[in-house]
Parts: sequence; C-alpha cells; structure tokens
Amino acid sequence: MNNNITDQAIYWASCKQEGFRKNQKNDFENWINQNKENKIAFKDAQNIYNVFHNIPRYYTKKTSQGVHKNSKKRRIYNNLRPLIAYAAIFMITLGVSFKVYDYYTPTFEANYISGNAIKSTILPDGSTITMDNKTQMEVTFYNNSRNVILKRGQVFFDIAHNKEKVFSIDVNNVEIQVMGTSFEVKKNENDTKITVTEGVVKVSHVYDHHNKQVLLSRLEKGDSLSVNRKGKIKFFNKVKISDIASWRDLRLIFNNNSLQEAFDDFSRYNDFELESNIDLTSISFSGVFEEYDMDNFLNVLENIYSLQIIKQNNKIILSHK
Repeated sequence: MNNNITDQAIYWASCKQEGFRKNQKNDFENWINQNKENKIAFKDAQNIYNVFHNIPRYYTKKTSQGVHKNSKKRRIYNNLRPLIAYAAIFMITLGVSFKVYDYYTPTFEANYISGNAIKSTILPDGSTITMDNKTQMEVTFYNNSRNVILKRGQVFFDIAHNKEKVFSIDVNNVEIQVMGTSFEVKKNENDTKITVTEGVVKVSHVYDHHNKQVLLSRLEKGDSLSVNRKGKIKFFNKVKISDIASWRDLRLIFNNNSLQEAFDDFSRYNDFELESNIDLTSISFSGVFEEYDMDNFLNVLENIYSLQIIKQNNKIILSHK
C-alpha cells in the first residue's frame, strides 16, 4: 500500500480518536470518500490503535521502547498521539500483518468477586478457581496466554494443562507462572504466599515498571513460599498437602504465623474492629480453628499469652495484663 496513504490514514485515525477539531471532520470525509484504498487504509490504522490498547502491559512497554529509538526517522508522526504512532511505526517497519489484532485481542475477560462466601468457577479452558471470602480477581485470556490479576484475598487454582498457553498470576509485584498444576495464592497487604499441592510453580519478582523480572524459586509439591513486595523471601518451608487452602473446609490452620496474620485471617469471616497497643507481628501463633469460632480463638490467646481482651460490640481491645 502507498506509504503516503498509510501516513494519512494513521493521521486521521489519531484525529478521530482524540476528537475532530473544527472543519477536520469535513476534510476527513472528503479524504476517506476519495477511493476504496483510503477506506481500507483507515480501517487498518484503526485496527493498529485497537491492537496497542489490547496488548498486555509487558508487550506494550517493549513495543514503545523499541519504536521510540526509531521514531525520529518518521517526522510525520511527531505530532500524532504517541501510542498510535509507536504502534504504527513498529508494525509498518517490521511488516507485521494486521491480523495481529486478533492475536492480542482478549478471547475472554471477567472480573470475579466472591463477597462473603466461598465461590468456585470453571474457566473456559477447564481450569477451576476457588475463591475465599472477600476475594477479587480479574481474568483475561488471549490466544497465547492466560492471565490473572489477584486484587485481594486468596484463591486455590486447579489449572488445566496447556503447554502452549502459560497461566500467569500478578500480585504484589510477584508473577506466578504455570502450565498446569494446583496451588494456593494468598495476597496479604505487603506480601504474597504461594503453596503448591501438585506440579511446578515458577515465582518471579517484578522489580520495575518495565516488567523486568528475577526468578525467585521453582516450587514443587508441598512447598510454601512467602515473598514481600520488594522480592525478599520471608520464609520457605514444607507443609502437609491436607493443610493447604484449609479454608475450603472452613478451617484456619496457623503454623508459627504472626498474631497479626491470624487476626487478619479471622477478619475475613468475622466482622470486628481490632484495637491493640501490642506488636502483633512479633508474636508467633499456632493452632487450628473453625473460621467463625472467634470466641475460642480469643480464649486461647488470653490463656497462652496472658492478654487482656475486652469485647465492646464489634470492637476487640487487646492489651497486656
């Protein structure tokens, strides 16, 4: 196709996206109705724009960075919207087919919120996700990948095997990748816990906005790993398979967890406000409780740690005796 027509098509696609200025719309109508070639070029230019906005974040950054180095060679794009200019130059320079639009267009998108109940869902690829109370996640499938962003809460994943489509989960600057396996992911405020029941799970730390990563660990059956937002591993140990995602059986199992984490877990199932002058993160705790048996949990704390616990409506006040 004539490069001049392609340039004009990209210009008009950018103008239309940002909104035509006075008299621009008439000029555009005159141009596009001149011939069939202009119409085809304009349609292709619009597809380029849509492609760039549908490409996953880690692809768009690489595209922008690479194209930026060559953008000075094509002065016609200097006044265009950067995103569409970068995408257009990139595709024209490399001769990429406009069929790439289909490649980067999501084949499935969904936002899941569990509310105050445990919910299980079967995804289009046959994978099963089981969400605990107060959990939210976004799922997006492409032709070559399956992606999840865990917003909050904890999820047990039973992933259908597909070596052609990696299943990845983004949470707290951590990327988790699998082909097909079963594992639990728990998002806390400042860290992420991954525990594997079957298969192999690759855990990486995403350490800058260009999606640069460093591999932290390859977890296997029975492995449990906790990593903070900075990529520091807090602990790595082995656990009983039967103890993984025990919340599915309405049980909370603590094994040298901090008291703060224990209260955070109970808050997922019980409505209360905690007030304390004690550093709960420095106190380790072990035990097994039913999720809604808050009274039993508090009684144990009083007896073991000699704490004074006062309950006022939905407020729990902790202090040393």
